[in-house]
Amino acid sequence: CLIEALKPHYQLIYFRPRPGDISRDDQDILKFGDYQMLEEKYPTEVVTFESLLKKYPTMSYNQFQLLLHANCTKYISVQGGSSYIASYFTGYNIIYHRGGGGEWGHKQNAYKSYFPRMSGCHVYPFRHTRAFLNKVREKYLTDVPLTELPICLQRLTPGASHPAVDQENDTVVEPDQELGEDIAGETGGP
Repeated sequence: CLIEALKPHYQLIYFRPRPGDISRDDQDILKFGDYQMLEEKYPTEVVTFESLLKKYPTMSYNQFQLLLHANCTKYISVQGGSSYIASYFTGYNIIYHRGGGGEWGHKQNAYKSYFPRMSGCHVYPFRHTRAFLNKVREKYLTDVPLTELPICLQRLTPGASHPAVDQENDTVVEPDQELGEDIAGETGGP
């Protein structure tokens, strides 16, 4: 799983708004059981956005969200609002874009056009799990500096079983040779 691979090298911050945190926009917010799983399996390895926000009661949700993002350089997000916000800041944003909601950004070529223009962020959108996981490994686990800033994990479903993860050994499986370039390839950056 991503958490197991990343936790020795980074302070992981999990961010997924709950229904009371954001305005209603006719999109269902699904109950994943993710927060319960994080509390049970990773009580000290993964910090939630909500637990950090409680430490700063004078800040609004949006103020703290932007402050936190401004202090991260590596993001893992999913299509939709979380991928937009992560792209407002410099660094890397690896987006898991599986279809469904959030298709507008892909259809408008947002990942190659305005996402990288917002901050010079390197944007990597992926539809395929293996390509996504391999980009995370390439960008976040190759020559990891000891002083790296936190990674903001946004709206992922931790612990979900993926064919690209060897559950027995808890490692990322090598990609198939035929995967090739995914949605957009590398974008952004100077």
